[in-house]
Amino acid sequence: MNSSPVEISGATKIVGIFGWPVAHSFSPRMHNAAFRALGLDYAYVPLPVPPEKLEEAVRGFRAMGFRGANVTIPHKEKVLPFLDGLSPLSEKMGTVNTLYWEGDRLMGTTTDPWGALANLKQAGFDAQNQDIALIGCGGAARAISFGFACEHPEMPITVVFRREDADQAQRLQRELLDKTEAAVSLFPLEDFERRAGNFELVVNATPVGMSPFDDATPFPTTMLHAGQCVLDIVYNPRRTRLLNEAQRRGCKTVEGIGMLLNQGAKSFELWTGREAPIDAMKRALGLD
Repeated sequence: MNSSPVEISGATKIVGIFGWPVAHSFSPRMHNAAFRALGLDYAYVPLPVPPEKLEEAVRGFRAMGFRGANVTIPHKEKVLPFLDGLSPLSEKMGTVNTLYWEGDRLMGTTTDPWGALANLKQAGFDAQNQDIALIGCGGAARAISFGFACEHPEMPITVVFRREDADQAQRLQRELLDKTEAAVSLFPLEDFERRAGNFELVVNATPVGMSPFDDATPFPTTMLHAGQCVLDIVYNPRRTRLLNEAQRRGCKTVEGIGMLLNQGAKSFELWTGREAPIDAMKRALGLD
């Protein structure tokens, strides 16, 4: 892997990632490797933004002429009021993970659905006529659920939520039912263990298990069984406790770093107008 630093000049176009926290993010190494591979004068930087400072951060982003940005937890929904427009997909979903420019208009879209579906396909998971349990109801869960609902409406989706997030989960269910053809049900997290074995695909769409709290799992794994597929969107650590325990129970496991790669490639193309150098990005992530 090329670990040489990115050289920054007065002409360098700056791209970043808004989140809180962002120290764990692998996106800078992936995108900076891609810029180097194509000889582009771009640099990608982490931008830690506390929730109460998000509007100010977007104003600063505009004022300083940033070329684009990714948006991660907890800003994927809250950033919408500060943008000039949304892609049709984000308009429908109400969440973004990528900021880009159309002329002088700051736009938002989400590449997460593409990332998740491409990651599963590359891992050999056949999405046809499968039952999916989606753990979480935040921005990532919205993106993944809408991705499945639009691309595979025949797949019943069960949104698994914490009791304190019941209103948010119910809102997501209503929107999915109103805007897609998918069948969507809800199930509280504390009761999920006894039903976890009923699903062909279980997706952790929460940050539970992310470094430095990597000893946690989003739910007890004792009811998982051989033949199920488990996708964890957490990619730091690459092998989460959830994936390790699921593998020991005979499940097929899919790492979140593949979702990061695929959604990142789409974002890269929006910022640069160039096809993403996938091989360079894979090497940067240790996937070669």
